[in-house]
Amino acid sequence: MGSVDGGGSGGVVAPTRRPRDRKAQIVDAAAELFARNGFGAVGIDEIGAAVGVTGPAIYRHFRSKDALLATIIEQSVALVDEVTRQAFDDDGADDDGGGEAGRERDDRDGHLHRAVVATIGAVLGQPALLGTYLRERPALGAEAAAPFVPAERAIRRRWQAAMGHAHPDVDGARAGLRQDAVIGAVNAAALARRDLAEAPLTALLADSAMAVIAAPVRAATPEPERAWSVPRSRRQEILRAALDLFEHRGFGGVGMDEIGEAAGTSGPAIYRQYDSKADILVDAFEEAGQRVAVGVDEALRESGSAADALGRLARSYATVALESTALITVTEREGLSLPDAERPRIERRARAIRDGWAAVATELRPDLAPVEVRLLVRTAFPLVNGAARGSRRRWAADELAGAAEAWILGDQK
Repeated sequence: MGSVDGGGSGGVVAPTRRPRDRKAQIVDAAAELFARNGFGAVGIDEIGAAVGVTGPAIYRHFRSKDALLATIIEQSVALVDEVTRQAFDDDGADDDGGGEAGRERDDRDGHLHRAVVATIGAVLGQPALLGTYLRERPALGAEAAAPFVPAERAIRRRWQAAMGHAHPDVDGARAGLRQDAVIGAVNAAALARRDLAEAPLTALLADSAMAVIAAPVRAATPEPERAWSVPRSRRQEILRAALDLFEHRGFGGVGMDEIGEAAGTSGPAIYRQYDSKADILVDAFEEAGQRVAVGVDEALRESGSAADALGRLARSYATVALESTALITVTEREGLSLPDAERPRIERRARAIRDGWAAVATELRPDLAPVEVRLLVRTAFPLVNGAARGSRRRWAADELAGAAEAWILGDQK
């Protein structure tokens, strides 16, 4: 677009000037798209259209879409690095240097609480930036990630040190898992359409985050030996291969030929099992919904109290998330990729699952408004999902179940 110069130039159209903040506009627009749709499903033309330029014009600022992603992730790391550094460096602001052990623990928790609130503020302020980080960071190559890996490690060390200082029984591995869980839940709350103002939302999230951080350490529950399992059908083999690809590259970034190759067959042969790539995705949502719904039904049917039911719900979901990471990751991210005709039915099942959790949470949290209960329930699933990815420790299921329970129950001191 041009502008008319009315200052004696005889109506000559001035050349379009590139806004000084065009690069920042591109980063913001791309982050929104990547967080919502995934890197693989977003084309350069779509990013350009979001900022009012052609796709190729993006390359004046970034040499490739991969370079744009690296910039977004680097900015998200820098944001959290700055926030946590300031929060944790403000050490002992309320400490007079004396006092007994109880006062010292209160000071430690207060220091940790300030850092939690500051981090929540950063996430609420830039949800797409952090959402892109959580979704796409694992796919970034080592060379592209090298500039900000030291900052990532510093962030994790700060949190682990602060958690260990306030709660000595929480070791570094558990602190890392709890950090991942909280960030996943907070970012999900930030990305969702919210009915809460920022101040009460921050207070609610901080209360639940502190409860997760302080949750008692649980011993690992012995897992039964599995000497045999039912062999997978050809259809199941294709679904598993597709899920692995969808998890790392997004539904839109994978073709049928690639799925066929990963499954040890040809792309055309897949059509004997599935009508389309979308049909594979629907099958994934069906399997995930059935597995989670069975756990909800059993928990509600077999529990002797609301507290018992919450424990069973949390343990059941944590087990599914750890056993089927790709399945849960894909179904968490790819709802917008479902065919329009299938989406209402799948959403009804998801709503029924959330309603089961909400009925239990409402009884346990009479202090909360219905909208607050719904938010905690909705974000309990990404809390587990984010920490489950890459976690293979024996105690992970127990820790994740405890984290989900603590998230719902809050910091009941």
